[in-house]
Amino acid sequence: YKYLRPRLICEQNISKGEDLKDYKVFCFCGVPRIIQVDSDRFKEHKRNLYTVNWDSLDLTYSYPMGEYEEKPKQLQIMIDLSKKISVNFEFVRVDFYIHNNKVYVGELTHIPEAANGKFLNKEEEKLFSEILFETNI
Repeated sequence: YKYLRPRLICEQNISKGEDLKDYKVFCFCGVPRIIQVDSDRFKEHKRNLYTVNWDSLDLTYSYPMGEYEEKPKQLQIMIDLSKKISVNFEFVRVDFYIHNNKVYVGELTHIPEAANGKFLNKEEEKLFSEILFETNI
């Protein structure tokens, strides 16, 4: 950050008090691999993980799993945008919100959970890593 000029960025609040779901797409070498969905962030934070084909992954990552989330109609748009955005990074997580059927990019994250995210056990972490870093895709 040494050579960056400080900036203040203000963005419109699209939620209007509504608790929006966060869709977070983990990408490796420009390929979306895993989608994290955070819900009820300000009440009882829940987190579900899915493959890009929307198969539920039975993994607990930092927060308890919630009810199965229906596949969003905008899933393919988020996947396509993730591919374009992540192409120049070895790893990045691309975050999205959906509001009034429109897709918004939230942020790009290179170190999710500030590198402090925890899985329920080592087997879950291993499965997540195998999917994320799969080289035969």
